Amino acid sequence: MMPALWNGISGMNAYQNALTAESNNVANINTVGYKADTVSFADQAYTNGVGKGAQAGIVTKDFGQGDFKLTGADYDLAINGKGFFTVYDSDKAETLYTRAGNFRIGSDGTLQTANGFNVQGLSVGTTPTVTSTHATVNVMSYPFTETISSQVIETQTEIKTINAKSTDYVQTAATDGISGSTYKTASAKISDAIALTTAYNSALSSYAASPVTGTSPVAQVDSIAFTSFATDLTQTGDYIEVVVNGNSFRQEFNTDAQTTMNMFADKLSTIQGYDASADTAGNITITSLIPGSDLSTGSAKINNAAFNVTTTTAAVAGSGLAKVDAMQAALSTSIQRAGGDFINMVNTLDLTTETSLTFTNIQ
Repeated sequence: MMPALWNGISGMNAYQNALTAESNNVANINTVGYKADTVSFADQAYTNGVGKGAQAGIVTKDFGQGDFKLTGADYDLAINGKGFFTVYDSDKAETLYTRAGNFRIGSDGTLQTANGFNVQGLSVGTTPTVTSTHATVNVMSYPFTETISSQVIETQTEIKTINAKSTDYVQTAATDGISGSTYKTASAKISDAIALTTAYNSALSSYAASPVTGTSPVAQVDSIAFTSFATDLTQTGDYIEVVVNGNSFRQEFNTDAQTTMNMFADKLSTIQGYDASADTAGNITITSLIPGSDLSTGSAKINNAAFNVTTTTAAVAGSGLAKVDAMQAALSTSIQRAGGDFINMVNTLDLTTETSLTFTNIQ
């Protein structure tokens, strides 16, 4: 009789442990990084073929990928895929691992967990390469509030992280410049920076997939010689027109021939990713701001008279790191043109010295 009672008691104890695990799951429903605990059951040893009841097996934790949630907190991080954050409890001199990334900056300037454990990172042993257009700030803090890119480049000998940020150029962009030469509207400056950000990230992704030195891209330049503009643009109803990348742009006569040409160039400069200028000889020059980007220019005319388009510099796509560097330079220029500042930080981890790498507090 006693073995039978014990079997029942063991089953109740096992079920109690399962309920405890489930209640713990419910209690931690809002805990950062927590997924679930799972209890497995096993039968007890047998004597003469008679079972000895049930027992709760090992409690296993679910470390699978969860959903990402934007918190707006500056130091909240999340792991995409496998892995853990390494943290250090200085009071107990213990190294611990967690998936929870709700971090903060401690009073000593180190990155810490909510419990005050120091978040650990590999000491790369080299000084980060920082490129900044700001006169005094060369770290990724205020005023660099806008994230441009973040890319990891892996090779057999090193791991390189490239991170770029900018100030809020949307707020600082202003319309300025000389008509027909350097004129640019605020909205066009913002549009150019957005286009170059996309191109820069595309170049980074390509470089990550194939981390080679590569070749430098070349920006395309087209020109149109409107040699008779001075006699063709003389009165109301006259116009100058060209098709760029499938879109038609027309400028009606305004004031005089040169003013009309300048206004035409200003209008072309509103095209995302392009600059245009006009000179006193009637030459309109259209330049791609995105290195390697193709430019399609045609159907140039004044009134009904057609003019030829000449590609003075053909686009060259470029590749690898050389393309990334060229895109970065062009992006930096466009952000500065919009009244902003740009910063790029490169950290390199040398894998040839991997066995000697040490963990250190992240600051």
